[in-house]
Amino acid sequence: MPFMFFFFADDYLDNRTNQPGDANSQFFLSVSSKSHLKNTHLYGTLFVDEITLKGINGTIFLDGQSFNDVSDPKKLRLQLGYTLGASVTDLLVDNLTLTAEYTKINPFVYGHHTPAQTYTNSSYLMGHWIGHNSDLVHLGLNYRFLRGLQMNLWGEYIRKGSAEYTGQYIQPQPEFLFGLKNYYKYFGVTLKYELMHELNFEARFRHDVVSNEESQGLFTDDQINELSFSIYYGL
Repeated sequence: MPFMFFFFADDYLDNRTNQPGDANSQFFLSVSSKSHLKNTHLYGTLFVDEITLKGINGTIFLDGQSFNDVSDPKKLRLQLGYTLGASVTDLLVDNLTLTAEYTKINPFVYGHHTPAQTYTNSSYLMGHWIGHNSDLVHLGLNYRFLRGLQMNLWGEYIRKGSAEYTGQYIQPQPEFLFGLKNYYKYFGVTLKYELMHELNFEARFRHDVVSNEESQGLFTDDQINELSFSIYYGL
């Protein structure tokens, strides 16, 4: 968003004192390496919402003494998210691709205790879909049997803590996955056949297991199975 007038107004009005708002900038970094290792793609993305060198370990060292600096809550910030991934093609057999990916979003990334500064579109967060205070492991296996016929087998495991932004500037910062926790396990298989150019037949099966923590250490579990078939052209 190159033109965000609210951002400049907020930065001017709060005079960098966190009142009435708290304008800040973000930093992005992305790397990708394809076929530097044979048939291998390595990639990663880093998003820095807020960070301080002191916040990396939350401790300041002076004259051999260590102490937590709580005089200015903004001095100890480590709000970042990242994704690391790799895929290998022709693994063991031709046309077999394995993908592994890990994503971690630290608490309070993408959002703010002032709702006007949390970027959303139709109430959907404009950031990674799992939101802050969570992480994700993704594994995928894709095999092409012959031209036009392929199968994709995948699984995901998500851990998510509280989605609240209250306490954003309380020191020390809440630990990763603070609050009541939710665990999500997704398993799926997709079979796709391209009968002719851009005319596709697809069948999907998905199994979801969701565990929600209702109170300390007590969880409720739900399971959902989905089966779908589709025919589409040109998409």
